[in-house]
Amino acid sequence: LQPIRFVKASAVECGGPKKCALTGQSKSCKHRIKLGDSSNYYYISPFCRYRITSVCNFFTYIRYIQQGLVKQQDVL
Repeated sequence: LQPIRFVKASAVECGGPKKCALTGQSKSCKHRIKLGDSSNYYYISPFCRYRITSVCNFFTYIRYIQQGLVKQQDVL
């Protein structure tokens, strides 16, 4: 797996609503994403960025469990 790079676009680059590359909706896209070794950046909406980071956090947590860094706690 390769890390996904997020870049916050400057105010000059934003200049108003952009079309989100993932949803296709015109939104205030302040973040860009670069996929793989491509030199292209794609604008994404704040909602899409939030969803991507949530999934990444979930997989990181699962990896921590597999490595034994997170222990199960007894629930009373």
